[in-house]
Amino acid sequence: MSEEGKQNSKIEIKDSKGVVIGDNNTVTIIFQNGDQHVIPFLAPPHPPYDLIGRDNLLFDLKQKLFTGGSFALSALNGIPGVGKTALALELAYDPDVLKHFSDGILWASLGRGGDVLSQLGVWGNAVGISSDAMAKLLSIEDRARAIHTTIGMRRMLLIVDDAWESIAASAFKVGGPNCAHLVTTRLYEVAGDFAGKKLIVVHELREEDGIHLLEKLAPDVVKLEPKEALELVRAVGGLPLALILIGKYLWKEAHAGQARRISATLKRLHKTEERLLLNLQQGILEQHPSLPKGSSISLQAVIQISDDALDKASRGTLRALSVFPSKPNTFSEEAAIEVARATPTTLDNLTASGLVETIGNGRYMIHQTIVEYARLKLKDRNISQRMVNYFVSYVSNNELNYKMIDVEFTNIVRSLEIAFQIGIWSLFERGVMDLYNYLDNRGLYEIADTQMGYAEQVLRSQNASTGLAIVLYNLGKIKTFRGEYKLAADYLTESISLSRNINDNRRCSLALIALGWVACELGDFVKARDILDEGLDLAQKNGYRDITSYALQGLGAVAIRTGNYTYAQRLYKDSLALAKSNSNKGLANNLMAEMGWIEITIGNYKDAEGYFREALNVARELEHHERICYILQGLGVCADKQGNYETAKTSWSEALDIARKSGLRGHISALLHNLGGMLAVTGDYELAKEYLGESLVVAREIGDRSRIGFLLSILGWIGIKQGNYSQARDNIREGLELARSIGYHFLVCDLLNKQGELCLEEQQAELALSAFLEALEIAQRLGSTELTSSTLYGLSRAEYLQGNTMAAFQYGRESLDSFERSGSYMVDEVRRWLRTFN
Repeated sequence: MSEEGKQNSKIEIKDSKGVVIGDNNTVTIIFQNGDQHVIPFLAPPHPPYDLIGRDNLLFDLKQKLFTGGSFALSALNGIPGVGKTALALELAYDPDVLKHFSDGILWASLGRGGDVLSQLGVWGNAVGISSDAMAKLLSIEDRARAIHTTIGMRRMLLIVDDAWESIAASAFKVGGPNCAHLVTTRLYEVAGDFAGKKLIVVHELREEDGIHLLEKLAPDVVKLEPKEALELVRAVGGLPLALILIGKYLWKEAHAGQARRISATLKRLHKTEERLLLNLQQGILEQHPSLPKGSSISLQAVIQISDDALDKASRGTLRALSVFPSKPNTFSEEAAIEVARATPTTLDNLTASGLVETIGNGRYMIHQTIVEYARLKLKDRNISQRMVNYFVSYVSNNELNYKMIDVEFTNIVRSLEIAFQIGIWSLFERGVMDLYNYLDNRGLYEIADTQMGYAEQVLRSQNASTGLAIVLYNLGKIKTFRGEYKLAADYLTESISLSRNINDNRRCSLALIALGWVACELGDFVKARDILDEGLDLAQKNGYRDITSYALQGLGAVAIRTGNYTYAQRLYKDSLALAKSNSNKGLANNLMAEMGWIEITIGNYKDAEGYFREALNVARELEHHERICYILQGLGVCADKQGNYETAKTSWSEALDIARKSGLRGHISALLHNLGGMLAVTGDYELAKEYLGESLVVAREIGDRSRIGFLLSILGWIGIKQGNYSQARDNIREGLELARSIGYHFLVCDLLNKQGELCLEEQQAELALSAFLEALEIAQRLGSTELTSSTLYGLSRAEYLQGNTMAAFQYGRESLDSFERSGSYMVDEVRRWLRTFN
């Protein structure tokens, strides 16, 4: 058949892979005109499962081989078990590949110590050189030359699987100008020598592809236990061989469909040893080239091949490096040398072997399965001790350099876990204490909670009052940020008691102020003021200027909640002056944010935005996640009050993402409240109720009575808008009782306005007028432009309902003037209302 005829042909689909496998290592291709073409095909049998998650990689590889010019080369490189051979097999059986390389597929499985001469003999027979002729060619060079000559202008794909030496791999570069060559190897140097820049690194599967692969192999298990399946994918780092072994084992164990048996099997697979020893018997033609004939394949076996190839020093380094967390975590060369007693040579050997990956900049990482393999063989406890020493010192030396801690954070946390597990108490305590400010700034409260909880156990066992007072104070702050106010109060109360017993006035004053903040968050403003005053007095007597500033800030927050804005502003200004005089950038930044909230409360949204933007720049510079969240919430409120809903949504969504990641339950509740309120204003009541309902659940859980009151207020307003007056009345009544009980005057005024709105809807003019008049008295006493404006608008409509047109118009005119001064989105609505008087 002519070359043109072949190019216009197609492969007839005779099985799932599109080819008919013949005898004597051949396949038959059937062309459109009915002609048949028998070609050599030396690839092993195709696995009985589909290749998952490799479509893009397969496409790119085909393009490299199809368009490689006169001498197309490529190499697949990756760690043991990543699927290099499976990808090469998929390529060999691909109909497009068989059509393009229409004269055959040659395959050589080398393995460690493979017989190049014999493999070339097989290739020679496949291309038409007789056995007798091959027997007379006694050298690799002679056989390679003869095969090259025989191939000539044929179109063939030549694949060398599991190459361990560059010289051996290069011996198979025997194709002609129409051929392509592919090698698979776990050794980066071999891949580079063979294909240069055309090498392709094969990575592990993404989580979704790993789940898909498990689903194909054990569908019933994945359907029954999807979370467990995902955990297994993560446990093996998406390594295809591991997932195939797990999938086949799950299928075998779960074939009866018994939930009890499936659960027991999954539990076993969470053990490292079980996963490493899972094995699969291979057929004669499927045998891994580096394993003894007749042996089964397992994770341990394929990793041990590389391990056995190492020299003693490199092998010891691999075991020592297993103390580091696995990929995607990285570690520095400096840490490796110090902790593992590694040398540049042993590190180079490990990266060359494919067992350790390098990512440049002197950093390395190791895949999960290799870490598990090496960790099981690690016996030297001194390595763990050295890791703790190294990273505790690292934190101490970089305590305020958060970017440096960012780089090694996972390793630091791991070293503290090790210190706690093996009882290196002094280093553990030092490391936890030094790391706390970083965790606080980064908003990593869950980790901080865990670490401080461990420290509490250690210090209680040692009756170490000084350290315990500090840890309990830190735990109190963490619980406050996480919205666990009752626990926070318990920790802080004990810290105060311990601090008094040891005459630690500084810690005592700090804990008192933190406890005052908790009382404020719980809406107990009288108690909050008393505790904060006590903390302020102690700080002032002892000359603690920074703590004095902190106490004034807390008292300012109470003043805001109780409606004394002028006093709050004075307290914040005094606090800010102290913070600046002490060069306390963090506290000054926080105070700028609080000034913004005061301006919001009195309706000065432009001024508030200015404070927040200035504060946000500093908070981002400090990378203080909780404060960024808090400030973004304020910016969102400014935008929302001015009708810029998309801007508000953007700010709140970013803040909510930070809050959820950091476990800031108080902020989560507040932001869901903000988003729900905005949706209510724009008329999306059902979605608004979803957000507000979630916010209310969190607020009730953490005991945030102020938040509960505001949420009941807006849910009452939605009930009014939807005509559900009974539900609206219940929400407003509960909210009003709560607001009066905690003395939150702003909230009382807000709920009275909602009560007035409900009465207007029900045509109860006198009751509406009564509610609005009480609200106006509170609003004017508080000096809140926002509340005053809304209340005047309500009074205007209540008077109109009673027939008092002149009074209605006067109240409406005052309301419009007030809304215009604050730049509120309500301006247009009030103007439309006033036009009804013309």
